[in-house]
Amino acid sequence: MNVSLLALAAVAGALVISPAASAQQFKAKKFGEANGWTINAILADGQYTNCGAVAPGAAYAALEKSIEGWTLTFASKAKGDKAKGSLDIDGKATNVSFDQFEPGKYGLFLKPAQKKALQAGKALTVKTAADEIKLSIDGLSAVTRKVEECVKTNSQ
Repeated sequence: MNVSLLALAAVAGALVISPAASAQQFKAKKFGEANGWTINAILADGQYTNCGAVAPGAAYAALEKSIEGWTLTFASKAKGDKAKGSLDIDGKATNVSFDQFEPGKYGLFLKPAQKKALQAGKALTVKTAADEIKLSIDGLSAVTRKVEECVKTNSQ
């Protein structure tokens, strides 16, 4: 399935988690755009939590930054608290373990080298035993800079 990377942030686009999933209500407030992706500040019960980017017309996938760091999250059919898989950036695959962030959504905190590789890359494939998601990440540096600007503006 092909998706523009920061479709990774569909969480940010139509983000209201049901009361059954969380007692908090999450909403996305548009901050700006970069390379066609929409950058949003994410609010929980009206309070700023983090910023992320959304690509139009793509399945759920998100690249977000909070005080904990950068995360890459995606919708998955995997089961359990962890899902073994890989990140493949421009043909260079790395085995990783994804954590379940909420039911049906897995992800990982990115190491600085992974973020740098994503920013320099053109194509990303995220694989688990249950999923394979292909994303275009061309121009991701501009997107991450805009997300960082969003964090700086909203976290003060």
